[in-house]
Amino acid sequence: MKINFLLPHIRLSGGVKALLEYANRLNKIGHEVRVFVPRKAPKWYQLLDKWTMRKHGLQSLLPEVVEWMDNTLAIEMFPEPGEHYLPDSDVIVASAWQNAEFAAQLPPQKGAFFYFILHYESLWTRHKSRATETYNLSCKMLTCSTWLKKTLIEKHEKKADVLIIPVDREVFFCDSKKWNAIHRIAMLHHDYDWKGYAEGIEAVKKVMQQGKKIQLVVFGEKLEDPSSLFDSAGFEFEYHYRPTRARLRKIYTS
Repeated sequence: MKINFLLPHIRLSGGVKALLEYANRLNKIGHEVRVFVPRKAPKWYQLLDKWTMRKHGLQSLLPEVVEWMDNTLAIEMFPEPGEHYLPDSDVIVASAWQNAEFAAQLPPQKGAFFYFILHYESLWTRHKSRATETYNLSCKMLTCSTWLKKTLIEKHEKKADVLIIPVDREVFFCDSKKWNAIHRIAMLHHDYDWKGYAEGIEAVKKVMQQGKKIQLVVFGEKLEDPSSLFDSAGFEFEYHYRPTRARLRKIYTS
């Protein structure tokens, strides 16, 4: 089959990595897969940017531009709106509410629309009503958790198939189990409140206040200097900025 993936961006994130994993694996087993990312339209006063975008049109980036995973697919950037840049296909898979809005308006020859819902985005986006409306679209819906599946049924009367995102055991594995005398707790730092970093810090502080010895290990890609995190937490901890996959595996198994 001809399958087009429509991604919101190619920055490091769990959702984008999962979608690229599906795209690469579908391509590996013989499907014709292409990955597209819309480029935001320049503002009215950005005349040079507008001219440059019109000049280049569809821009194909080498697979290696995604340096944080093993990617074999070119990343094709197109100016939005720009449905004429997308080839006809059997299936188009879109994620993120903005891409869902766009994909819902495409003609049938662009492919059967599958909306892969990785979060209930109206909880945090500035455009809550527009995001919410995408969950009412008439399309095939996929999601990554039973929580999202239940939310879509309860709030939108929509059914979605759940595709659990598995752990890649070629990347994350444990050579030998290590039992620490002082328990180590690993946690992600992120500036989105709903990621739960602040709640995690409070939980760790409560455990420490009970006199229990623990070692906190935090990793993240937002802050290179963790000083502000130490100040807000009231204590210092082990911190890793943008760890590689190998380094992240070591953190998980430590």
